[in-house]
Amino acid sequence: MNPRKRLLNALQASHEDFKVNNFCDSNEVENSINSLPETDKNFILVTRNVKDIAEIYPVSKTLSGRLTLGDILMAYHLYLKEKNNVGNKADVVAEADRFYMSK
Repeated sequence: MNPRKRLLNALQASHEDFKVNNFCDSNEVENSINSLPETDKNFILVTRNVKDIAEIYPVSKTLSGRLTLGDILMAYHLYLKEKNNVGNKADVVAEADRFYMSK
């Protein structure tokens, strides 16, 4: 499977689990990140502490379906919001739902 698709699938599965159980299992996400090409992995690692990814990289509020770097960065940052309980849970879940709804 395409490494970007594998990561997006793992991030979406984590989101769906978070909605139901309020818990994020990061094992599959971390394994998927490790399987990415070096440049993709570096972008994720370098931007993981950025508060708003849209300020430094062109990302969309919805998944493009083209498996772009912007797609995986936005999905990863939504995952981090859920994992780290950043902001209001309902708002974060709604933002992630909107992002994945076009998949």
